[in-house]
Amino acid sequence: MEVAERLAHKDRFAERIDKLLQKMGSRDSQQAGSSSKSFGNWAREHLTPLVERFFAAIPADQADDAALHQFRIRGKELRYALEILAGALPVKFRGELYPTLQSIQDRLGEVNDFATAMASLQRKIEADNDPKAQAKWAELLASEQAHFDQARATFWEWCTPQMLQDLRAGFEVLLSDSTDPAKTKNSPTSVSIQPTPQSDVVASSSLTSVVEQLPASDIMTKTRIVGELGETGLLLPDLVNEALSANDRAKYLMSLMQVAREHADDPEQVANDLKQERLACSVGDFELDSVIARSCKQGGDSYVIPGIGRIHQLLVDEV
Repeated sequence: MEVAERLAHKDRFAERIDKLLQKMGSRDSQQAGSSSKSFGNWAREHLTPLVERFFAAIPADQADDAALHQFRIRGKELRYALEILAGALPVKFRGELYPTLQSIQDRLGEVNDFATAMASLQRKIEADNDPKAQAKWAELLASEQAHFDQARATFWEWCTPQMLQDLRAGFEVLLSDSTDPAKTKNSPTSVSIQPTPQSDVVASSSLTSVVEQLPASDIMTKTRIVGELGETGLLLPDLVNEALSANDRAKYLMSLMQVAREHADDPEQVANDLKQERLACSVGDFELDSVIARSCKQGGDSYVIPGIGRIHQLLVDEV
């Protein structure tokens, strides 16, 4: 939200927005000769489906882990959209709605961290044929499960039905079609957000859909939009996401080399090929799955790790 606050204090921001909207155009205005749609109304129109999907994803069963995960994803989509479109929203709403949404995401992120650790430990148990090692992994898994259960319970103690109801009411006001500040202030239920059936939720929806829904006569990518505004800082969420993805890929590559060395030191142990970890971080080279099993020690402190040059180049590309 810092980008929006910075833009709000620049005299040319409104001028840039008007210029941008003129370039984007409107099919309705072309056909009916109506005036161009304001940036605020355009933002509300494209936030509406994201808000609907977010509230429709609230788990009916607090013990439904899969539903909780989808709720986190919908919240992430809405949060990033608010960050991109913050300049078109009233400061009052940005200050009240965004912090709550951010807190939901932070708390669910902690829950997801435990879930990810549990999945990784389960894979290790299945891949290890040593009963003693399996027992150790199982002990760690039980510990993570306890942390996960506690984090989930703590989240639902904090995220009460009343809090979600208040958040919904706030978004209903924000998405009101009214451009009269006084009317918006006094009509907290002027828009009713109806839950969207889960079967109708588009799984591929993401922040980019906000831009893709521009008039077909002049679809502008997010990059071009922020270029027109002269504020590349609006791309920060995407840049952060890419940096996090690169970090995941780098961690996988370093783990690959470490596990390859461990296998070379003790070739009798069953080797985990780290295929699941490779897929999770979107590294496409399937030949890396055989690196660990083919690694061996060649006297002293020398090791033979097949494809080490390729692994090194991939790592350099990420950092």
